[in-house]
Order: sequence, then structure tokens, then C-alpha cells
Amino acid sequence: MYSIKGYGATHIATQRFCHVENGRDACGNSKFMMVWQQQGGSWKITRVASYDH
Repeated sequence: MYSIKGYGATHIATQRFCHVENGRDACGNSKFMMVWQQQGGSWKITRVASYDH
């Protein structure tokens, strides 16, 4: 997580997707980013972007 002063934080990670193709697993990875905003005592996701796929 990376802090955003006065707003919240960003979270950058990798996700893995798999499906069966021709009887075999076909898998790939992609990156995503979530922007979190701290609202009072809780955290809310305000934006999500998936990329690199």
C-alpha cells in the first residue's frame, strides 16, 4: 500500500485468471490498482483499474 496524504492509499497487486481451453488450464496474470479513501473510521474503495493484460 502507498499512502496518499489527506486522502487514503493505493493498493497495487497481481491477479491470476485461469480457464480450461482444449482440455488444459490456460492461465494468465494481470495487474490491478485500487484507490482507497479513509472516511471516518473505515476505508472505502473509490477506484479500481485493471491493466497489463
